[in-house]
Amino acid sequence: MFITSDKPVILEHPSQQTFGFATPSSIVMFPLSPKRLLVLDDKHSEPANQYYPLQKSAAASFNHAIWRNGSRFMITGRPIFEVLSELSSLGEAGEHEDA
Repeated sequence: MFITSDKPVILEHPSQQTFGFATPSSIVMFPLSPKRLLVLDDKHSEPANQYYPLQKSAAASFNHAIWRNGSRFMITGRPIFEVLSELSSLGEAGEHEDA
């Protein structure tokens, strides 16, 4: 389900352009395997140390972030056409303007 890249650790913030690891609400993502994605956040209202099942359709958004963060290559166990179609469909839906 998940891809990886030459830069697999992703640091994102939902609303700020300039942010870092110490910025509140920053999110760190790291694809551990094709079926596991480690997501670290500071959402204290959510239960800690939990596994959350992911809907297959949501994997494309995470894969888009991983692909966007990479600079040289992407690694996947699925056919590349399938992964690129998922990434392309996100751009067509208007969810990401740089897909």
